Amino acid sequence: MKFTKINLIMIAILFAISFSFTSCTKEGPIGPAGTTGTDGVDGENGTDGIDGENGEDGAANVENIDITVTPSQWTYDDLYEVWYYRYNTDKNSNSLVYGYVMSGSGKQAMPYHAKTSYSDEEYTFATNLFDSPSYIELQYVNLESSTTKPTSDVNFYLIIVPPTGSKANVDYSDYNAVMKYYNLN
Repeated sequence: MKFTKINLIMIAILFAISFSFTSCTKEGPIGPAGTTGTDGVDGENGTDGIDGENGEDGAANVENIDITVTPSQWTYDDLYEVWYYRYNTDKNSNSLVYGYVMSGSGKQAMPYHAKTSYSDEEYTFATNLFDSPSYIELQYVNLESSTTKPTSDVNFYLIIVPPTGSKANVDYSDYNAVMKYYNLN
């Protein structure tokens, strides 16, 4: 059979028509997902950034407690011949406790001894943070007459520093310096 020009054109048109009809059909269902490929190689670490500035020291969990003890709140201990007032607290046995008492010349670190022309007094404190309930005992002794208790209100100030907050470069005998150091305005 001899292919003429017309026959070749007809075959080409037939091919084009059949090809166009088969390529226009709807797509079939999506096939299953392929397997996950292997991870690529990690990139190199970048350079470290610049360190930030140090922040100010905080006063986290440091407490400043004002206590006023009235004459009727004192209890006498015959064995130690001392008047005491117990302030109950839930502080850790390793906490630092700094005690101050108000005198005529301001807040004084305890133990504090005040001798005047009319009295000879001593203020101290003790901690018992191991028992339950734990407490801080504020103590008063009139050295001229141990059975004489204070006749007016006595103002005490306690600063309680948790074990993680103790710092060495502050004058703990100076109440105002301690308040400033721990930001306890």
